[in-house]
Amino acid sequence: MRKINKIILYAAGIVLAILVGLFIILPTLFIGAPTTQMFSISNEDFVFHTVTIEIINSNNKSVFEKEYELAPKEAVNKYKGPWFLLRSFLPFENRYVLKATLENNRSATYDTSLGPWEAVIISIDSINYNENDGIAIYSEVV
Repeated sequence: MRKINKIILYAAGIVLAILVGLFIILPTLFIGAPTTQMFSISNEDFVFHTVTIEIINSNNKSVFEKEYELAPKEAVNKYKGPWFLLRSFLPFENRYVLKATLENNRSATYDTSLGPWEAVIISIDSINYNENDGIAIYSEVV
């Protein structure tokens, strides 16, 4: 019985090592180290802005919500936590909606996976008010 338990334990270890190799080590070797940055907000405007960032998961539950006050030409970065970074490597449904809302209730949303090498960039600029409500959101693979 002990011999069977040892064999099962070794087999589980080998399977775990293969999974870690396939989903974490191999991509890191080919693409590079994953980014720890979740999103970046930059105020390209010449006035102060208050922006609220909300991240909603695929189950329509808010997983992050915070308000930032940005001076003109100021930028803020938010980094992924260890659990969020580990989860981004696993083959689960990792779709999120990122919503940015300015103090005047102008908002923009962005659907993303927030994968290990993906960061979301949020830019506030009054020049774009006529086009997309002053907020530009896009992702970039870093």
